[in-house]
Amino acid sequence: LPDAAMQTGDADFAQFHSISAAVEDSLPPMLDVLRTVDETFREIPHQMDGRSPTRFVSRSGFNVEFLTPNTGSADYDGKPAPMPALGGASAAPLRFLDYLIHQPVRSVLLHKAGVPVTVPAPERYAIHKLIVASRRRLDADGTAKGRKDLRQSVILIEALAQLRQHADLATAF
Repeated sequence: LPDAAMQTGDADFAQFHSISAAVEDSLPPMLDVLRTVDETFREIPHQMDGRSPTRFVSRSGFNVEFLTPNTGSADYDGKPAPMPALGGASAAPLRFLDYLIHQPVRSVLLHKAGVPVTVPAPERYAIHKLIVASRRRLDADGTAKGRKDLRQSVILIEALAQLRQHADLATAF
């Protein structure tokens, strides 16, 4: 896969709100957890509620964001959702995230000896990128992100076709 189109400067973590509320476990404050990795992390106040951070950024510009599916009404669009299991962090509710994180796959993050991670299935990621690209706002930033979304989708669809995973892609669609 071409490097430039597939690179990212962030890590997104998704969790259903109902799961976060149901588990009795909780992390220490998220900023403290992130600062054990990089002491330069800071909270980014949420646009609609500065008391509920959903995103953190390091001095180098690496972003960590917490997301949750928005399967409810449009009243929840853009409003941070408190996530009890995330050490005081909230999550940004997003449409179609439930589709993306359904039936994830296990993979390995290529760092040192490898870090096991759970990620969206590539065919779902490709279709999700098509959906997101079609819904981006028409401002300069949204248009640029929409083009990147489309490019990523095309690259993944072509890779899936080369690997003869047409059926997986068709099922995801």
